[in-house]
Amino acid sequence: MLGNVWEWTHDWYGEYRGEADDPVGPASGEVRVFRGASWFFDAQYVRSANRGRGAPAGRGANLGFRAARSL
Repeated sequence: MLGNVWEWTHDWYGEYRGEADDPVGPASGEVRVFRGASWFFDAQYVRSANRGRGAPAGRGANLGFRAARSL
């Protein structure tokens, strides 16, 4: 589903320390992480490892979220 819109994540933005395999962000912060890129970007940037950041109230035509549930 990558490439439609950037997807908001639950993580607060922070610099990675050590390995970046499934990193855990800080416990709090001012900006959240979004991932994946969107239709507005070249194909080379459309990947789950691509991340951006923004204020939690941020909006945009190429920014959304995916509803997910853990069982």
